[in-house]
Amino acid sequence: MISQARRQYPDVRFDLGDAGALPADSTHDAVFCNSALHWMDALTDVFGAVFSALTPGGRFVAEVPVVGSLAELRELLLRAWAKAEIPGSPPPTRWHLRDPQEYLAKLVEARFTVTSAEVGRRERQLNGVSPRQWWSQYGPEVFRGLSDSQRGRINSALDDLTPPEVRCDSVLLRFLAHRSRDGETAV
Repeated sequence: MISQARRQYPDVRFDLGDAGALPADSTHDAVFCNSALHWMDALTDVFGAVFSALTPGGRFVAEVPVVGSLAELRELLLRAWAKAEIPGSPPPTRWHLRDPQEYLAKLVEARFTVTSAEVGRRERQLNGVSPRQWWSQYGPEVFRGLSDSQRGRINSALDDLTPPEVRCDSVLLRFLAHRSRDGETAV
């Protein structure tokens, strides 16, 4: 994605790196983050680093899945887990579907001014990817610690329970925040 952006916009600087370790050099006019914040544990550190990397007046634009996302896939996994007679419930995923208000509060805590924020829905189907494949790619930790027999039973249950069309709809928070110009007070 970054190489395509660099080819398409050769006069614009694009940096790729650890969001929590951005250089605190106040040289970036904008930071754009698409569907990545839910993979990050330390939002306070990330938002602080983004703030420090931006020039005064610089923009932070992001879209992130929030609570309510992937409901059909998550419900299917729970049903497969029960059908496979695996004790307990699936372990948590490494991604965090947070409440939109948590993101907005942490932005303000990091001294951003939130200019706009909206929650919307993106409807999608898996289109040729089975729920078994989806979970193996995006949530393999739910299978960690299971025996081969248990994994086989869950995969069979996922296959048995999967309807003809599976949805992977997302509830998305889209926000625009900016670093206040020198002398402005963040709101």
